[in-house]
Amino acid sequence: MTDQRLDAQPSEKDEAEPARSAATPHSMVVAGAILAVGAGLLVGAIDALDVAWAQIAACALIVIGSAAVFWAYRCQRAGRRTRISKATVGGVVLATVAIMIVGKQVGRSEDAAANDRPSGTPSGVSVTPSKSEPLSLGYQGGWGPERAVFSMKTPSPYVVFNSITDNPAHGDERNFVQVKAADQGNATYSDRIAVEIGKEYDVYILFDNDAAPNLGAAATARDARVRLVFGHQDRRAGVGAVVSALNAKDVWDGAVLLSDRSFSVRYVEGSARLTTKKLTDVPLPDAELRTKGALIGSGAIDGIVPSDFSSGYVVLRVAIDAS
Repeated sequence: MTDQRLDAQPSEKDEAEPARSAATPHSMVVAGAILAVGAGLLVGAIDALDVAWAQIAACALIVIGSAAVFWAYRCQRAGRRTRISKATVGGVVLATVAIMIVGKQVGRSEDAAANDRPSGTPSGVSVTPSKSEPLSLGYQGGWGPERAVFSMKTPSPYVVFNSITDNPAHGDERNFVQVKAADQGNATYSDRIAVEIGKEYDVYILFDNDAAPNLGAAATARDARVRLVFGHQDRRAGVGAVVSALNAKDVWDGAVLLSDRSFSVRYVEGSARLTTKKLTDVPLPDAELRTKGALIGSGAIDGIVPSDFSSGYVVLRVAIDAS
């Protein structure tokens, strides 16, 4: 009978087992960590400010982590050692940082492009305001005064006009005056435009009471008005508007008109119209529009603008004359 020895040498297959069990945990932990970071970053991107770059970085990490897990699994099945060097881990980290930086720039570019053409009425309203000095005869466009800004999630604790920066239909409300040629579509509204003598242009003026609705009666703007202002300097003019109320500070914004010839700006009598959710193309009185301001309102021309996110706008027309 053949002697069966209990201390026989292990087979090649038996030798591979300890190698796999000793080497695999290290690589699997690293690969799993990469996957976890990628998944966590992707979840965090839901509320991230720069969503685009976060998603790019997260997807890259998930792809790298998945590849690493697959590679480690194949090595385990083949019985090969699967140690991942520090240089490899460092390379993954550096690559991820590079992807995040590039992705952040891409996200900023996408956000800027989106802000150039937000939805709403009128479409194409720019949302990058430029600050201006207080209104004067030399007014050349731009917004003012410097003031606190708010968001749709966190509105103002007091009555204030046009101070929300993430209005889904408009963008930054501080840039609330836009101009376009009268014969062009709404997508051409801008806060800087080249004008031609003899042509007419539409001026769009947004107004929105940004007080929190839960303030009750204290959130309602009273004696709200819109006043049209012009500023002129030879071949450049500012067309602006002041939105005011008895219980709110004045705010203003304006657009810049440019030409290669000297010109003057003239308001087209009877062209100012008010539109809200409850009103459509309601005429405003010319006499008050250029002096103390024409009354506006959400449901009637009574100066009452509640804070119920029912903003409105005034559209009027100006003509360009040779000077």
